[in-house]
Amino acid sequence: MYFVNAYFFGLENDIIVIKYYKRGFIMKIIITLLMSFCLFIFTVPEKVSAEGLDRPVPTQEEIIDYVQNKSFAISKKQPYDVKPTFENVGKSSSKDAMNMMNLIRLLSGINSVNEDENYSELAQSAAYIMNRGKQFSHYLSLPAGMKEDDLRFQKGEHGARSSNLGSGYMNISESLIYGYMFDDDDSNIDAVGHRKWLLDPSLKNIGVGIVNGYTATYVFDNIKRINRDLPNVFEWSAAQINENKQKKIDPEIKIAWPPEQIPIQFVQSRLPFSLSLGEAFEIDEPIIHMTNISTGQKIVIDSKKLTKGQHYSVSGDEMGSLEAIVWRPNTDKVDYHSGDQWKIRVEGLKKNGQDTFVEYVVNLFDLQTKLPELELEKGLTVYKNQEFSIKSKRKYDYSMEFFYWEPSYNDYVFTGKNKSNVNKIYSNLYEINKVGLYEVELVDYPSIKTVVKVINNPKLVREIIAPKKISIKKGKTVKLKTKVLPTTAVNKKLKYSSANKKIATVSKAGSIKGISKGKAIIWVQSANKIKKKIHVTVK
Repeated sequence: MYFVNAYFFGLENDIIVIKYYKRGFIMKIIITLLMSFCLFIFTVPEKVSAEGLDRPVPTQEEIIDYVQNKSFAISKKQPYDVKPTFENVGKSSSKDAMNMMNLIRLLSGINSVNEDENYSELAQSAAYIMNRGKQFSHYLSLPAGMKEDDLRFQKGEHGARSSNLGSGYMNISESLIYGYMFDDDDSNIDAVGHRKWLLDPSLKNIGVGIVNGYTATYVFDNIKRINRDLPNVFEWSAAQINENKQKKIDPEIKIAWPPEQIPIQFVQSRLPFSLSLGEAFEIDEPIIHMTNISTGQKIVIDSKKLTKGQHYSVSGDEMGSLEAIVWRPNTDKVDYHSGDQWKIRVEGLKKNGQDTFVEYVVNLFDLQTKLPELELEKGLTVYKNQEFSIKSKRKYDYSMEFFYWEPSYNDYVFTGKNKSNVNKIYSNLYEINKVGLYEVELVDYPSIKTVVKVINNPKLVREIIAPKKISIKKGKTVKLKTKVLPTTAVNKKLKYSSANKKIATVSKAGSIKGISKGKAIIWVQSANKIKKKIHVTVK
């Protein structure tokens, strides 16, 4: 029996079978589905891997502990170790600024930094020259009355080129957290360069300075460059020079701002987001997804299809060592609150040539609800006529929106009938001219109060004992008999003067001489300005 030529296609147990009928026998050609699968895996992209920030992020408890123990007053007037004058550059107190700087880096999961005194001298000089010349620029002009070879100008010129600069801030801490870390104005948002310098993972030392609101934070951390521009001006130890040369950055590093744990006090709708990436990453065409886990609100920022009010840019690695993606949603459509959790997903990245995305969650919390209850210092005792400030037991200042410790003119109010004895010198600086107890309370919080006890200073002269009247003959001399109370006073030296030298004179030792007939007044004064008036009659 013969068969005509024919083909039959069928599927047997997931195997493609082609049966070829010819002249009495059957040929089976079998193609397994495995080949189809092989074709599939060569045409479907490899699965995209996910990246977290992989940073040592502090817990809220660790952040709170830091704030309680490392003070930084954002809103009080900048203190100085040496106050600047027209001729003197001065020296800014740096403790608060360094505490703030290292809080920023703690939140970001990167190393802390130290103050370099030479860097601070450069930063202070930059602030001084800006103030003296009333100029705000990285490239300073010579102020009137100064010469090119003036070392103050040379230091200031270099410092301005190598620093973050700010203007209009009460202190350096404020410029750090609400100036440089925001970088939200039109001239800065594309690069957020000030922020990136503060978050530079290779940074080890900085310097700070401020004069009349002009601030400078030295961030270049480059001893070689300083020695090139200012040869033989500064001295560095071998250890400093060696450490400065050793700067390595993890190529896979990722630094976000705002970071995974951040106080709501440091976040506002105008704040741009940024994600700095090490050299292992390539930025292709990112799409950023922001999801409020609490409310379900979703925002998409497509770098190629921005909608109204959105911002997207890429900042190069020439500022702060790392390239960064910068974005901000429409500020009219987003608001941030304590307790919010924002899931951030940045797609369109490559790591070592492979597609990847970065995903993390930003947790916003309120320091006010986490920190101890407000309480003013108890048992405050001061001396009469001594300048003093009222403090709280919490020696930190973390908010621009709450009330501040030791800054605002109206933080505290004295109550009671004796409040007229209180002299407010400025801000939170007082002087009381009479012994007694003085009640004081916190403005807007009358239940939060304390008592200031004013006593006489046992080391100061409180009273001068001397005769009220003296009679003396013309041409004669009388030695005054005086003493001071209390006997424990340290500086008992007295100063004598005559109000009418034509009638009577007085020596430095207190000897009165009658010059001509009449009446005169002799004054006796202590070093702390306690006075005694003596009536002299010359016969």
